[in-house]
Amino acid sequence: MSVTVSPVRLLQVFFFMLLAWPFAFTASLGHSEFVIEPQSWWRRLIHQCLQVIMPAMWFCGGFHWIQVKGKHAALSDAPILIVTPHSSYFDAIAVTTTMCSAVIKLENRSIPVCGKSLITL
Repeated sequence: MSVTVSPVRLLQVFFFMLLAWPFAFTASLGHSEFVIEPQSWWRRLIHQCLQVIMPAMWFCGGFHWIQVKGKHAALSDAPILIVTPHSSYFDAIAVTTTMCSAVIKLENRSIPVCGKSLITL
């Protein structure tokens, strides 16, 4: 199966990554890294599109059912930032499927295809 299924999955994952890139690029246009501003309606729309594309990418990659235990706390309940070391590439699955904010180094935006997606998420 690795000869037949693997290439198909890789092509699908690559397709969804390339599909997410224009959305992420458009969302980052005119966005300042230093000024905090409310999210406009069109950026929210792009964010919702990415909420569909990114889990679809992981689904095509073989991560079919990702269980999230517990519930997301409201900002008023838990106004904190938790920063943990990234120990594996599986951290990206949690960030992109839940569409939570991540703290990453600024140099990551120079990664060719997924750099814009990382900064926009």
